[in-house]
Amino acid sequence: MKPEADAPPSAGRPGVSRSGIAIGAAFAVALGAIAWGYLGGGSGGRQAPPASTAAVAVPASATAPASATVPTALAPDLPRAAAPATGTASGNPAAAARGVVKPKDEVLFSAKIAARIAQMPFKEGERFKKGDLLVGFDCSRLRAEANAAWAANRASRQVLQQSVELDTYNAIGKNEVQIARAKSEQTGAEATALESQMRDCSISAPFSGIVVQNISHQHENAAAGKELMRVLNDSELEMHLIAPSAWLAWLQPGSAFRFRIDETGRTHEGKVIRLGASVDPVSQTVRVVGTFTGGRDGVLPGMSGSADFDRQANATASR
Repeated sequence: MKPEADAPPSAGRPGVSRSGIAIGAAFAVALGAIAWGYLGGGSGGRQAPPASTAAVAVPASATAPASATVPTALAPDLPRAAAPATGTASGNPAAAARGVVKPKDEVLFSAKIAARIAQMPFKEGERFKKGDLLVGFDCSRLRAEANAAWAANRASRQVLQQSVELDTYNAIGKNEVQIARAKSEQTGAEATALESQMRDCSISAPFSGIVVQNISHQHENAAAGKELMRVLNDSELEMHLIAPSAWLAWLQPGSAFRFRIDETGRTHEGKVIRLGASVDPVSQTVRVVGTFTGGRDGVLPGMSGSADFDRQANATASR
């Protein structure tokens, strides 16, 4: 029998195309280049050939899959993302210090006696002058007690006077005279104590300013120690800054600075009037107090901002 001729490949078995062979060869060359760089560069000091010289002819019909990515080792010349810039836009952050505007005088009034609030003429935000009545209490009962104490004092003094006259005639004992004198002094002290409480029946303004808050209100019964109202003197404002303690090498009273307020966006001129008495050892900062040297229209207590110092000019002036 004749040997059977080789059967042609069946239609169901796919054949290997030339484009597939070319793609496989390209990846084999790439892997060889990577291996050459790891092995040859570490032992013999030989460098891997540039990726641009290891060109492999690939048919135009052979295209890489869409999901394939280029390894980092095969693209050494690709640009990398730029590192973020360091520093601040201001150029000299060490020359700025944060601060807050505070009034020079601020008082929180409290009741010294237990009485009903009869008068509180000024509301929040209203201005007053030095000497104006801020709070007035109903002290009619206290006045009656003071009058009774003065009457008792007058009676005791009359008894003392009679005792002294009788003592001139030896008609009374020495001890009775001493007791009458002590009684007169006791009633006088009681009357004086009540009279001093009468001075607390009204609170007058110690300076010209503005009412910040009315904690209590008219017709309320205030107990001793109850907070009544808070006032401040806004005619003199200060800037309280927190500065690095290293600034003490050139910072001193009289140093000029510019204070920019966050709420208004305006910049005002100022100068240092005093420095803190100590340095915070934890944060290494020192308190600096400044005052406005120019206009301060629209500036209110409680506003915050940043103070910019001309470090070179202040360092020269401190020498």
